[in-house]
Amino acid sequence: MASRHLIGTNEIRNRYRRSTLGPFWASISMGVQAVVTAFVLGFLFKQPVERFLPFICISLVVWNFVLNTVNEGASAFIGCGELIAQVKRPFSVYICKRCGC
Repeated sequence: MASRHLIGTNEIRNRYRRSTLGPFWASISMGVQAVVTAFVLGFLFKQPVERFLPFICISLVVWNFVLNTVNEGASAFIGCGELIAQVKRPFSVYICKRCGC
């Protein structure tokens, strides 16, 4: 289990190695999107922003989780297709590593 954690941590470091904000960029952009959407919906429906903001935040987090899980899972298996055919490993290794074979 510890090796899977190290593989996943190494993948995050490699993906964001040249970025100043790193993995926090997704959280920052999602927060800005939620606040702007809440203000627009509050203005259009003439409702207080406090009413929309919790629902928008929860729905954005859930939707982005599902979207990224499906996309990253599929790309991990597609990118490692040749390696999967040659080496017998648990499929969870490819999900943790998301190798670019």
